[in-house]
Amino acid sequence: MNLHKGFTLAAVTLSASLFLTIPSPAAAAFRQYWAINHWVTIRKPITVSKIKPGYPSYKNDKVLATYKILPGAHYKLGRPSSNYDWVLTSGKYKSSSKAVYSVTKHGSNWYQIGKHPRYKKFHGYRVEAYNGMKKFNTSYDKKTHSTASYLKPTQKKQVIFKYGSHVIPTKHKWDVVSSKKITAYKYSNKKWHNLGTND
Repeated sequence: MNLHKGFTLAAVTLSASLFLTIPSPAAAAFRQYWAINHWVTIRKPITVSKIKPGYPSYKNDKVLATYKILPGAHYKLGRPSSNYDWVLTSGKYKSSSKAVYSVTKHGSNWYQIGKHPRYKKFHGYRVEAYNGMKKFNTSYDKKTHSTASYLKPTQKKQVIFKYGSHVIPTKHKWDVVSSKKITAYKYSNKKWHNLGTND
């Protein structure tokens, strides 16, 4: 074998090996499909479209309604090998042949596989677990160094602090706010004390 033929054979062999190691787009996409649906916890606000499938779907799909789901909710999620990237398959958003509940999202940072707690423990209270949740009823004001809530500081099971709260509640004044009055509480000697009410 002369030198020219040797180079030609090596080039063909290298090209073939590179071709075999580079996956086709179809093969790469196929690996992203889920064989089974998974329970997930929603981490960011998402919009779900209720779609009536048409035939062929790319021509006749019809959006019947849209819904917004906030972080903290739990649903079964599927990733089928169809025209829909993400599909909900549980509860009021249970997809079927008559209606598909499709989530239009790119990437996977908007959900977490498994059912995770909606709230985290927080100095005996609770705090929102995910950014974007709108279930808090208690907040801390950095300017006044006080906690404001519709609930008393002794109602620990009902109190929910806003996502990202880092304050220690027992170190600051706690104001219980109603439509007509504000009642102040202060923690000392391992107990909350009522400081009085301002109309």
